Amino acid sequence: MRILHVIGSLAPRYGGPSTAAPAMCGALAARGHHVEIATTDMDGSGALSVPVDQAATTAGVPVTYRPVHWPRSYAASLGLGCWLRRYVEEFDVLHIHSLYQFHTWYAARCCRRAGVPYILRPHGALNPYHLREHRLRKAVYMSLVEGRALRAAAGMQYTSTAEHEHAVRHHGQLPTGFVVPLGVDPVPPGQFDELLHRHPELAGRTLVTFLGRLTAKKRLDLLVDAFAVVAAADQRAHLVVAGPDDGVGQSLRARVDTLGLGGRVSMLGLLTGDPKAALLRHSRVVALPSEDESFGVAVAEAMSAGTAVVVTEGVAIHQEIEAAGAGLVVPLAVGPLAKAVRTLAGDERLAAGMGRNGQALARSRWTWEQVAADLERMYEDAIARRRGDPGRPAAVPPGDTGPDERMRQMTAQMETLPTTAVTPGKLPVTVVIFTLDEEKNLPDALASVQWADAVVVVDSHSTDRTADIAVAAGAKVVQFDYRGQGPKKMEWSLRNLPFEHEWVFLLDADERVTPQLRAEIAEAVERGSADGYCVDREFHFMGREVRCFRPNWNLRLFRHRLGRFEDLGLNDLPGTGDIEVHEHVVLDGRMGFLDTPLLHDDDRGLTPWLTRHNKYATWEAHLYRKFRQEPVGVGPLGFLRLDALRRKRVLRRVWVRLPGRPLLRFLIWYVGRRGFLDGRQGFFFCVLMAYYELTISAKLFELESSGQAGA
Repeated sequence: MRILHVIGSLAPRYGGPSTAAPAMCGALAARGHHVEIATTDMDGSGALSVPVDQAATTAGVPVTYRPVHWPRSYAASLGLGCWLRRYVEEFDVLHIHSLYQFHTWYAARCCRRAGVPYILRPHGALNPYHLREHRLRKAVYMSLVEGRALRAAAGMQYTSTAEHEHAVRHHGQLPTGFVVPLGVDPVPPGQFDELLHRHPELAGRTLVTFLGRLTAKKRLDLLVDAFAVVAAADQRAHLVVAGPDDGVGQSLRARVDTLGLGGRVSMLGLLTGDPKAALLRHSRVVALPSEDESFGVAVAEAMSAGTAVVVTEGVAIHQEIEAAGAGLVVPLAVGPLAKAVRTLAGDERLAAGMGRNGQALARSRWTWEQVAADLERMYEDAIARRRGDPGRPAAVPPGDTGPDERMRQMTAQMETLPTTAVTPGKLPVTVVIFTLDEEKNLPDALASVQWADAVVVVDSHSTDRTADIAVAAGAKVVQFDYRGQGPKKMEWSLRNLPFEHEWVFLLDADERVTPQLRAEIAEAVERGSADGYCVDREFHFMGREVRCFRPNWNLRLFRHRLGRFEDLGLNDLPGTGDIEVHEHVVLDGRMGFLDTPLLHDDDRGLTPWLTRHNKYATWEAHLYRKFRQEPVGVGPLGFLRLDALRRKRVLRRVWVRLPGRPLLRFLIWYVGRRGFLDGRQGFFFCVLMAYYELTISAKLFELESSGQAGA
């Protein structure tokens, strides 16, 4: 492929994007593609010392520089525009970096005129932190200038699931999203003696390091205040701040002087190459207390060097760090930050162990070879969409999972499931439908998934014709026996069903897959650019769509080996039935989103809905009691940076502590989520949701008053 990356500047002062773009291009070139970069010579108020009238190279990749001019904050360059207009047709696909700049709008315009597909990488510009800055100006600009560039893109590249979720939540309909993280190069040993020669004050010190641009969102003020606490307790601790000043350097130095830390803090400016490697290798801990990072390159580099890290929830890869045991994740506050830094600075063995874990994570997940392969698939998808092709099919290895010993009797009935090649005209997907007395809903659900090569109905010994309907439709029926403890129906199915295919799609009997969603599923499976996809739900209640129900994202399509149900510790509650209530599937991989929603419509009427929610209320009451006993665990700013699943968990911990919850729920649904626009059905639904909350409150009161195990 011939690939062109367009970016506002490659000056090191602009941090991660300026270094990531050449690295992306170099990795793609190593896979045999012709890759070029087009950019400006902007470097703050000055200009890079680069040729603007002839070809140059960066990381072995051809680079075209053109002069920047007023307004510099817009990275305006008529020279770059002329070059793009002349040469864009020579490329198969463009990768455009950043939003709200001249090159974004103009490169997209040239692509549309030439019929060349393009990918946009927003660099976190659609995250809440950045959207709050100059909100009105950005809204007007997006509406008048850049909105079309956004809508017409063949895809969006996000570097983390959190960044993708922020964009979807705040902008709704967007082009297809691809979560492709950044890579990090192995960090060489570095010459620490040379660094000590330049900065002798670092000798014999326990180094706490910040690496990155000195900008407001990275909250260096909190880090300095936290370090003051650490310095008082540890005389060997020394804070190193390495990075170009982007507006807060002067105030930071003043804060250091005010706290009397002049001899305990070194501000080294921008470090690259060997000095940077030496600093990372010899630091005890690297800290990044940022409000917003769409990835966190400096943190990933520190992990690659084998150094432990401390990050806040605003760093998008904080979940991976926490899961791998590669560092400590803290709220955006001085106290927790100081405690975490002090813990690692004072415990060399703990820090070394976390450093090893981080290095293993970086080497397994964030290599440029993997990134280049993901980018390649993304470009192929963009080109295929432009041509009207479905894209490159992904290989589908056979699935095979071992049985759960405690459920061997149920597993035996599934041994007859065939393992064959995909039936012509079918998709290599196993659809799993969960049922209990669903003879009214099941026929439509089965009819909507006839495209699937395998359909398994996991039933709870229905007393109506549910099983007969499933068998008549060609589905395999597995009867599930819940013994009052252990995994419930969905978790058991995911653990034990001998899936014929790599991909699984979970469906309730009162849900329908529309033809449009089926087409998206086909593209997602064939493309294979993510490991799982969230699907929204279009909810119909009493014969009408209730729009206040949306958005309601759930992970439904995923590679079965990479999915698991979260454990909330509430599996064994009496009176709650044999199926999970609000547990979510947790994905150990890359997550995407499908645009078309599931159709959710229960044909059995209101009585089963009320019966079902009475059981749900029992489960919720126990969950409320559990969450009341646990700390919220995150501050207001950190909350905004959480992924969807963690955000819901935090909101629940806050919600269970609020008074007047039934009334609040009605107001949230009927007013905040505009249920008043959904007619009488919307009113009834919102009232019933308030009643549901009241039922939970009553059962919670009963639990806390009597101490009983069930309600």
